[in-house]
Amino acid sequence: MLLSQYHPSPGHEHYVTFGFAACPTEEDEKRLAGAYQILIHCFSFDEFVEAFKTAQFGRLCLSIGSKDCLVKKVLKEVGSILRPYAYYLKNYILSVVHDPLTVAPTNSVFVDYGFMNCQIEADREAFRAAHRAVYPRLYGAV
Repeated sequence: MLLSQYHPSPGHEHYVTFGFAACPTEEDEKRLAGAYQILIHCFSFDEFVEAFKTAQFGRLCLSIGSKDCLVKKVLKEVGSILRPYAYYLKNYILSVVHDPLTVAPTNSVFVDYGFMNCQIEADREAFRAAHRAVYPRLYGAV
């Protein structure tokens, strides 16, 4: 996916995994995708995978001399199991897939952000819309 210069959109599992949910804007997501392109071409596949497994993309980013603060911040988090729940919330509320079996909220989003209180899909969609409306003020642009 990253090798083909594609970056995942909200609703795709890799949107959070590879740090795109941490980007405030779509333009920032494109910058992050560009950084991945550089890393893919500068390091072997094994080095890339190992950096992901050990949450060491930040180290790789430093070794290529990146000055982009957002990219450095995001890449430091990639591979870590500790991610802000807000990333999962963003992934869920901005997903264009409306099939609840395909894109379901994580347990943290389901409970902590109140989706467990939605009895029917129409309630859940209205609640997603409410979250989309306030998300930029709470967490930055989307």
